[in-house]
Amino acid sequence: MRVSVWMLIFAGCVGSTAAQTSPPQWAATGPAAIKSLALQGAPQGGTILALARSADGTRIYAGGDGGIWLFSSGGWAAVSGGQTARALALTSSGILYAGTDAGVYSDASGSWQLVHSSAEVMRLGIDPLDETHLFAATQQGLDELRAGTWITRIPGTIADLAWAGRDVLVATASGLQISTDDGASFAAITAGGLPATWQSVALAPQPGAGFLVLFNGASSSLYALSSDGATAKPMALPGAGLSTVAANATDIWVGGADLWQYDLNAQRWANLTNSGAPAATIHGGLRAILPARDGSLWMAGLGGVWWRPNSGSLENVNAGPPPLANAGVLSLAFTGPAPLAALDSGDLAFGQGSVWSVTATSAAAGITRLASDATSLFAAMGNVIFQSVDAGLTWFPAVTLASPVAALAAAQGHPVYGTAAGQLSTGASPGGASPITALAAAANDATGLWVATSTGLWHTGDGGVSWRATRLPFSGAVTSLAVDPARPGIIAAAGAPGVFVSINVGGNWVSINSGLPDAPITDLVFAGETLWAATLGRGLYTLSLTNAGMSLDLSAASGSPVAGGSIVLQATVTALGQPVAGAAVAFAASGAPWNASAITNAQGVATVTYPVPTTASSVILTAVTPGPSGSLSATTTLNVTPGVAAKIIVVSGDNQSATNATLLPQSIVLEVADANGNPVPGVPLNLAGPGRFNPAAPTTDQTGRASISYVLPSTLGAAHLTATSGSLSASWIETALPTPDFTLTLASPGAPAHANQIAQLMVTVAAVGNFTAPVSLSCSAPIPACASVSPASVAPGGTATVTVEVGAFDANQTSETVQITGTSPGVGAHTASATMLIAGFTLAASASAVSVTAGRASGAIALTVTPVNGLAGAVTFSAQLSNGGALPAVLTPQFSPATLTLPTATAASFTVAVAASSQTPPFWPVSVWLLGLGSLALGRKRRRRWLPVALALAGIACGGGAASAPPPPPVSAPPPLIYPLVITATSGTLSASVPITVTVQ
Repeated sequence: MRVSVWMLIFAGCVGSTAAQTSPPQWAATGPAAIKSLALQGAPQGGTILALARSADGTRIYAGGDGGIWLFSSGGWAAVSGGQTARALALTSSGILYAGTDAGVYSDASGSWQLVHSSAEVMRLGIDPLDETHLFAATQQGLDELRAGTWITRIPGTIADLAWAGRDVLVATASGLQISTDDGASFAAITAGGLPATWQSVALAPQPGAGFLVLFNGASSSLYALSSDGATAKPMALPGAGLSTVAANATDIWVGGADLWQYDLNAQRWANLTNSGAPAATIHGGLRAILPARDGSLWMAGLGGVWWRPNSGSLENVNAGPPPLANAGVLSLAFTGPAPLAALDSGDLAFGQGSVWSVTATSAAAGITRLASDATSLFAAMGNVIFQSVDAGLTWFPAVTLASPVAALAAAQGHPVYGTAAGQLSTGASPGGASPITALAAAANDATGLWVATSTGLWHTGDGGVSWRATRLPFSGAVTSLAVDPARPGIIAAAGAPGVFVSINVGGNWVSINSGLPDAPITDLVFAGETLWAATLGRGLYTLSLTNAGMSLDLSAASGSPVAGGSIVLQATVTALGQPVAGAAVAFAASGAPWNASAITNAQGVATVTYPVPTTASSVILTAVTPGPSGSLSATTTLNVTPGVAAKIIVVSGDNQSATNATLLPQSIVLEVADANGNPVPGVPLNLAGPGRFNPAAPTTDQTGRASISYVLPSTLGAAHLTATSGSLSASWIETALPTPDFTLTLASPGAPAHANQIAQLMVTVAAVGNFTAPVSLSCSAPIPACASVSPASVAPGGTATVTVEVGAFDANQTSETVQITGTSPGVGAHTASATMLIAGFTLAASASAVSVTAGRASGAIALTVTPVNGLAGAVTFSAQLSNGGALPAVLTPQFSPATLTLPTATAASFTVAVAASSQTPPFWPVSVWLLGLGSLALGRKRRRRWLPVALALAGIACGGGAASAPPPPPVSAPPPLIYPLVITATSGTLSASVPITVTVQ
């Protein structure tokens, strides 16, 4: 997302416009060649900084702020444009070297090429003995070209160099150094008497041997230096303000505001300035002097190029198609809507566009600075500041200073000035005694002031009581400053690299040079929302700052927003369509605390690395930088995506149970996640296992999940299922159950039942498969002993109690079977049975018959009573005839002991005594009765069933019947009498019997 802030101020009102997409363009506004009617159209030069002449004199090269020009066949032609050429060197073979702000260029290859990239080149020197050996004096060191390779010989700023035979002299920031071995080694100058400090220095080879050294500081001084640097001889100078020196075998020339010649034979100085026609007048500020071998002299300065023959007057060679020189504007002011320009010729010019006129005022000569406010116009000439209140028609001196005015502004009808000595109109300078190079006052506020010194850029808002150091927009001196009168936060500064503008009170600066010529900017001034720039040799240029805007753009420069990774964030700060370097940008993110900061580079870009959160979500990123009014911010939304799939998770639907071959009631939900647990969409899954999946090969959706329907296999039991994707897998289990049904389980009582008591059994209903219906319970056996089932209806997993009323059983009945029936609609009936143990006992006799002789007892039979299922209690014995009748009187049974206590005693004995009798019952009836009675006794459990039969048999035995008795047999020995008996053991309601046959002899 792009966020822009724009300021548009009209009489205190603020508005906004759309962001500029391209830098604003400067437009030429004149004045153009006021004094000379130079031709228009071709590239026009500015300040000339260097000259080079071919050995035959047919070619002259001039380098300066607009590039390089060649003078040949009576006219000038552009060789190159754009780069400022500060130094030129021409070999005897015609190869041209040019020192520029970017390094050294050459045409050795047939085209203009950069052959050495370096800092700003101040001077070039070619070895007189070897033209492939070259030195370049730069702002960062003395660079040497030897054998096709460039190296830095001396680090630091090199102001000038000169070559004489094998001797090389260089001026460094710390002093002079000399080489006597063709530049192989350098040593500091040992000669005494030389100035310890200077503002500038110029070097030249001295005729014969040694060098000429011109120092320019508080005053100018010239020395003749020996070739070894051991001695220095001072030489008298004709004037001050000299900046360049040259010599040949007969003369020495020094130049600055004037051109002076020293005749070595006559040993006197002569002023060559203004020696020719007015058109040849040097406009001051000579930068270079080049004596030719034929005795002619070439000069370059602010106004262009001049030539003097061996014996003749100066000639201005700037004319000719196209013109080399144009109007050089030193300063600007406004006296209403029309600008007033101070020209390098010393004239004042009024006008705008292509129409300009030169003023005829006595104060015009020598004006170097102009300033104006709503009431007054100020002009600086030397150390005097003149004031005009009638738009420049009349002037009067306002301030006289001890040193020349270096910078001038106006505020509330008063001049604001600074001098080369560091004097400031508001009091102490923030730079101390450092020269003031430029200043600007805020409109209608005498307390707001910007000051540029050789030590930096300063701002005060309280009339100089306190100062704030501000970062310079470029390296080197600031030559001009301007403050927008309506928008005091907008500052313009000019220097060697061009014009820079800040829209946030000097916080950040942008280069604004599109359409501006490559020429020195000597002054800046605001007129409404238009910025004016004064150039040397190229006239005036204007720039519209109607939309002075600053914008901030935030984006992801590289990387992918994967959870747990990192991306590079890029914030771009621009103003006026240009990148803002050095802007502090603060970055922040929503969610987890994170912040960072960075400074924009030369492209206006601040870069930081953002650690992407481990959670896939939306994150709002913010960048903030100081803007024209408050903070300027930009935001962008970062959608964090999951990382590489790392695991498969069974979210839900596992461990279900359902009838085999049916659809599970819930879908199975699978999720694919990265290492941080973020769901990963678009991952295909392979499913394996019995049964059927739908879909068979799913892909995770935007939530990273896949929902699957599953039909269980027909095989019962656990179904082991698996989902895989590459090397990832997950397993789970579903269970196939049988068709819904139920089972019954009847548990026997915990203890044996006792006769005529109540026994309880527990019945349990269990589900088969997914059976859930209630089951109705009933007791189907024994009937009617099975009394009740409670509750009568039980849900699966429930129990019920079965109550059984135990009857009067025979003692030897040890168990009873109980059966329960359960029914449920749609399923049917199921039964369950259990054996109920019954407490009882058994009776056994050691023999089934005993013989007894009448009249005495004998033949005992052992009886054994065995308790069953834990019966305890007293057991008694009795005997009777098998027909149920009482024993005959002749038989007397005896039991020992008469009573047993179970389970302690389990054995007893039975004996019988027989008395003598004379009447014995017939055998056969007794036999028949005894056999019938025994059969009935052994075949029935309950006495009441065989009692009638026994009675009938007893009747027969007693002689009842219709047949008549047979005749008595003959008297013989009586047969033995046989008595069928039943021995009964009784314990409570339980009894057990054994038959015993007693034979009486």
